[in-house]
Amino acid sequence: MIVDRHVFIGLSGRTNPHGADQLARILTPYDYHCTQVAVHDSLHLKSSVNSLGDHQLILRSSWADRPEFDGYDKILVDPSEAHAYNALWINGHLIIPEGYPQTRTILDTTGKPLIALETSQIHRMDGGLTCLSIRI
Repeated sequence: MIVDRHVFIGLSGRTNPHGADQLARILTPYDYHCTQVAVHDSLHLKSSVNSLGDHQLILRSSWADRPEFDGYDKILVDPSEAHAYNALWINGHLIIPEGYPQTRTILDTTGKPLIALETSQIHRMDGGLTCLSIRI
């Protein structure tokens, strides 16, 4: 997950510390700061936290006190709306999964233009909007 010049690298069954260290070595000369984040309760890092631009993060409430995200404005998602934190900030628009009214109400207060997409079929295989995007 890239937030300005900060790259958060999820450590999971798909990325180990050795791979994260390699990525950090590649990015450091380009003035990126990297932080490794242990992911134990989801498949990917961005299944639990995403950037909303403007130094804001949307994340699962159980991650609220994670020190890796200190200093960021946090929008916490209730566990009953778990898939709602799988959102995308692209070209000045926030793309969110449809069907999460509590989270939608909170996100409406950000003033960001919202686009809600129907994603129930994607969720059947534990997928989300971040799984369907290629970010450069």
